[in-house]
Amino acid sequence: MQTMTSAKSLEEAYLEFQLGTKGPVALPMASAKAVLMIGAQQITPMPLMPACVLGLSNRRSRVSWVVDLSMMLGFNPLDMNVQRYTIIQIQAEEIPLSFAVQKVHGVIRLANERLQSSIGTETPTPELMPFLRGYLPYKEGILTVLDVAAIVSSPLWNP
Repeated sequence: MQTMTSAKSLEEAYLEFQLGTKGPVALPMASAKAVLMIGAQQITPMPLMPACVLGLSNRRSRVSWVVDLSMMLGFNPLDMNVQRYTIIQIQAEEIPLSFAVQKVHGVIRLANERLQSSIGTETPTPELMPFLRGYLPYKEGILTVLDVAAIVSSPLWNP
């Protein structure tokens, strides 16, 4: 029989957030460095970048790409007529990225062995497929779990 303590130790912390009308999405907390709000004027657009790249941001002398994660994953883009963006700053493999998301819900704990490659009729967009860690039945719907290492090694940052 497994004790409550050992069951908890098999769980990993994830940051849960919202991407437009897509159901809840999560990424490992180990990759998340900060959640913050930044003004749209604090993002410097860069020419010749894919549409999902909003530009560069400088925070505490650290420059990072700001990405509309919803658009990058093949979902509806964020509203571009906003004054402020909700940002999740991540760090993986020494590449700092900032994901613009609709809303951050908070930290949750998930048992990795419960992740599934597919659930029912849930099918990933072609853009999401390379960055998908798995799905999990969650509350009244399905939670999409992202693979941050795959996002960081995307050809967007490594041409």
